[in-house]
Amino acid sequence: MENDICVVLAYCDNDYKVDLLKKCILDLKSKNKKVFISSHYPISFDIQKMVDYYYYDSDNEILTHQNGGILKYNINTWSWEITNNYKISYNYSYLNSKILVHSYAIWTLVRNAIIAIKTKGFKKIHVLEYDVLIGDSNILEEHNQILNEKECVYYYSGYLRNIFSISTEVSEKIFSLYNTAEDFYVKEKLDFLFENRLYELLLINKINCQEFPGYELEKKTTYLNANSEAGNLDHHIYFYENEYFYFLIISDVSRTNNYLFIDTKKFEPYICKILIDNKTVILNISELRYCIPLDEKKDQYKLMFLVGDKIVFNNDIKVKDYIYYEK
Repeated sequence: MENDICVVLAYCDNDYKVDLLKKCILDLKSKNKKVFISSHYPISFDIQKMVDYYYYDSDNEILTHQNGGILKYNINTWSWEITNNYKISYNYSYLNSKILVHSYAIWTLVRNAIIAIKTKGFKKIHVLEYDVLIGDSNILEEHNQILNEKECVYYYSGYLRNIFSISTEVSEKIFSLYNTAEDFYVKEKLDFLFENRLYELLLINKINCQEFPGYELEKKTTYLNANSEAGNLDHHIYFYENEYFYFLIISDVSRTNNYLFIDTKKFEPYICKILIDNKTVILNISELRYCIPLDEKKDQYKLMFLVGDKIVFNNDIKVKDYIYYEK
């Protein structure tokens, strides 16, 4: 029998996601791969017939503000973005009241599949999300060859990317470490995000891994639905704005100094006069982002912007909580 199997992690709660799942299955089947669907959301019998194994677990243990999970486990969900080498970090646990933390739910999808696969004799497991296409790439066969010598293959660019391959023996060792949400979020002081937790566990347990840079995965696969889970976060929803730019005042991560950030909307050069309390700053706007250090550390500032003779903003603004400048 075949030595390897593909585990597809799925939560397809609308027609669009179901269509992506079908494409993923057909793609893997075109390579004569055995396919195991692990899901917290039921899939139709027609899709079940397309695959070799299907595991449905209705216990989808996500954390939210509403169910008290984020507070209970003291979860801080961060995002960051960099423009003109200025990095801003956002604590979404506080900024977004509707945030969902799926980490342990994803963990159980993989664990459920491994428990079932254990009895089937497969030696190698390829784990991927439902919205990934392998296409013409030989990535799975490359991974199989590497797993003849190594125990795990993954792609890393600050976090573990959305395909990894692992020996069944090692997968049993790693994914038997946590059997409850309490275990996962409290037992060890490791990163709570699934991708980062798995990466840390591979290192801690000295698993013999082959690591590739994340950009290599982009050459070998197509990620069909880059915003299927978290969404493309528009950070500017937390900024003030006028017709010319977005702006806000934030502290650095040590909370010792405050900074005015300006992100340009209009890309033609223009001159902006800024009055910050009693300080005047003149900017020749030609870059995407500007960072202006403020002389005095306060909770609120009087701010006026003039473009030409036009006043485009004139009001007091407070320092924004839970958003930080990382120098």
